[in-house]
Amino acid sequence: MASELSDGATETNMSELTDETLGRDNPAFAGATLQIEDPEKTSDDPVPDVEFKGTNFERNIPSRMSTISTTSSRSSRTSMKSVKYPEHTKKDYFCKRDGTFEKAQEHCLTAVVNPQIDGKFISSWLLTEIDHWDNESERIVLLCEESILITRYDFVKLEALDAKRIMLAHIKKIQVGDLTYPPSSWMPARNHGGVRIIWNENAQPSFAQRWNPFCKTIPYVTLIHHPLIYHDKEEETLYYNVDEFFESLIDAANKSFKGQNSGSFVQVEESPIMIECYTGLTSVIFNQSHLGFSRERGGVSF
Repeated sequence: MASELSDGATETNMSELTDETLGRDNPAFAGATLQIEDPEKTSDDPVPDVEFKGTNFERNIPSRMSTISTTSSRSSRTSMKSVKYPEHTKKDYFCKRDGTFEKAQEHCLTAVVNPQIDGKFISSWLLTEIDHWDNESERIVLLCEESILITRYDFVKLEALDAKRIMLAHIKKIQVGDLTYPPSSWMPARNHGGVRIIWNENAQPSFAQRWNPFCKTIPYVTLIHHPLIYHDKEEETLYYNVDEFFESLIDAANKSFKGQNSGSFVQVEESPIMIECYTGLTSVIFNQSHLGFSRERGGVSF
């Protein structure tokens, strides 16, 4: 069953989807389709145009917001500079096995995408999500004509676990910039940037939400490159690159909102992205151990 996260976003656990709930007559069908209704969206709802606001990004890199083009990690606005990971660690990621990502994409298109809600599928990426506790996790991101679907996928079992749907029409701000911590934080500097999608800008997370590591109602999502982009021969792999997703998202939003005259707009700005983490010992251990990624770990796979 789908659970509403906040305005414009919903999440569904794949294990809860059955042939009965999907309205299917063939119980042998192996896939599942995410069925989510948005009671607030009607055909008369205004859909905003997209425009840019502000250029405060600190890196001295030419902006390429309005076009889609190939971006390598060495010239990316969001990458760590002069960083390379050892080549032998690349094979530890299950997503690097031959054809695995392609199979995962096919699984997600069957289990997650609903063409009646999401529209035509555009493209997919394998990125990293940073949650509100600063934990990094592997995510398959599907971009459709009307929505973004951020999917938690198990590359060991080869199945989609759950998905978060964000309707393009409900996005209030798309932010790109350096990831920063509060001045009083003890966390080490990240030295790279990311993209944050905000769908309810006026609803700030409450104290209870911020301090609940399992909270699903945070009204934004933060995405960065997949770690594999920092390996040799992977810097040109576009589906690891959050910049490519960012530019494709802007293009999809423009097309989705084309012809609409709502009097409002979605802000797309370059500015620092704040991660409100102050001590974060658990997230440091979690991230350094890559626990949010499907990997080989000394004979143990998870």
